Amino acid sequence: MNREKFFNIMMALAGNFGAAIQPATLHAWFAMATNDGLTYEQISAAAQQIMRTKVDGYGRMPTWAEILEAIHGQTPRIEHRATVEANRIISHLHTYGATTWPDLSDPVTKRLMTCRWPYKTWAASVPESELKWWAKEFVQAYEAEQITGPVQIPAQVRGLLSHIGGGKEGFDKSLPA
Repeated sequence: MNREKFFNIMMALAGNFGAAIQPATLHAWFAMATNDGLTYEQISAAAQQIMRTKVDGYGRMPTWAEILEAIHGQTPRIEHRATVEANRIISHLHTYGATTWPDLSDPVTKRLMTCRWPYKTWAASVPESELKWWAKEFVQAYEAEQITGPVQIPAQVRGLLSHIGGGKEGFDKSLPA
């Protein structure tokens, strides 16, 4: 991407909003655009979209995040991802039942469907009438896990857990350390 063309687009964007942009900001944004692999066409289209649609913020230059959002679209919110994952699990249940494991490539879904709701046990026992309530609970658990991260079990507690239920065979080694 040509530095001069990039600067011209940003100056036009600033002029549209009656704002000023500092030279240091222009240089930093150009470096970020280059590192992100953005093209002149993407930057130009984003600036045009922002100029055509943004109605608030006169006197304020759009942020780099707003420019990236114009290029890539909005980042999906956690609850949207959680809802998509819940619907994917329900769809898999309707198609394959409890006999086939679903694709658990999403790490949060994998933890929830192996620890909280072990898929095969859950799928064999969940009534159809309860799926909408399960989906709601799944979304809440997914969001909570995104905020807090997976539960970490200290090594001392893992040792104690291994003796519960008559020995080590009842202990799930897949739990995070």
